[in-house]
Amino acid sequence: MAMIFIEKATILDAEKLTEIMKRTFDEEAKQWLCGQEGVIDYNIQPPGYSSIEMTMYSIEELDYFKVIMDEEIVGGIIVTISGKSYGRIDRIFVEPKHQGIGIGAQVIDFIEEEFPSVRIWDLETSSRQINNHHFYKKMGFETIFETEDEYCYVKKIKTALSEENLVKNKDIKSEQYENCNLENSEYYQVNLKDSSFVYSNVM
Repeated sequence: MAMIFIEKATILDAEKLTEIMKRTFDEEAKQWLCGQEGVIDYNIQPPGYSSIEMTMYSIEELDYFKVIMDEEIVGGIIVTISGKSYGRIDRIFVEPKHQGIGIGAQVIDFIEEEFPSVRIWDLETSSRQINNHHFYKKMGFETIFETEDEYCYVKKIKTALSEENLVKNKDIKSEQYENCNLENSEYYQVNLKDSSFVYSNVM
């Protein structure tokens, strides 16, 4: 297994990370979109993947980490953390010539250790990228939704945090809450259809 280091990316890394990301996703397109003229698959070639400006924005606004091997950047991962318990893997990429040596698995392990309070990780990948499906399942992710073009994966992790305050799989529709303190509450996959918030602070 390759020896790697993972650090927070900075603006100074934007050009290099963009170059690697472009090579990675272009190579994926050659493999999985070959002979499919006019097909657009945003999981294989995500919007802005070749834009330095988009990389700079992601570094400044999201949790963007660079992967280093032999003192060279060889990949990256972008995640979005919502609240304390929920995380999304937006992009993960490794230089094509360094794939297949265990870097991706180390990166996923690192992210889970970096954000130990996250109980649920989710991501999407193209239905065409068969290698991705094998990788994510190996890393403990499960398919929760699929279409002809896209698969959605979720990984649920048991954390050391107490679940005594977790309200799960409850039907509490039509309830009314007045003068309640819901500070630091989290909502995941809840149906708030026709709900209303009046004279309430959600900032």
